[in-house]
Amino acid sequence: MQAVVRDPSSLDLHDPRLSVERGDVLDAKTLDVRGELVISGIGARSRNAGRIASEGTTNIVAAMKRTGVKRIVSISAAPLGEGESGFQRFLYAVLWRAFREVYEDLRRMEAVLASGEVDWTVMRPPRLTNGALVGRYRTAIDRVVGNTISRADLAREMLEAAGNPATIGHTVGIGY
Repeated sequence: MQAVVRDPSSLDLHDPRLSVERGDVLDAKTLDVRGELVISGIGARSRNAGRIASEGTTNIVAAMKRTGVKRIVSISAAPLGEGESGFQRFLYAVLWRAFREVYEDLRRMEAVLASGEVDWTVMRPPRLTNGALVGRYRTAIDRVVGNTISRADLAREMLEAAGNPATIGHTVGIGY
């Protein structure tokens, strides 16, 4: 397994099967994609993060094409879908007002993936927490579900989705 991160010292994960490499998704020359699939967790760190998700994903897809990797699972956000309840739809509308640039970038990222060049799955989690791995959550293809999800449970489900051909070409909502 390979992890490509901006700052390898920031990755607090150690496994003898994991090689950690420095790379920048905004610099295509630094991306060396190997293996069977890509799990992408890139995203904005602030409201004005520009086009990190869309441009980064464009570079990742180009690197995948160079090396023949076909499968990618990427993180987006629940507010790009329609909420389950009236309150959730209201909340998403408020969030869109506050984070429009971030969500527009995620929408462009999803369009890059949907271009048909790779076998993609997009996870649309609601509010992420630092909670523990629970292992019990809801998922739905092409719908958003729940109000929160731990990063640990999201990571687990991303790995599950990677091996599930039914998720290829779809968004997957996840939440408690």
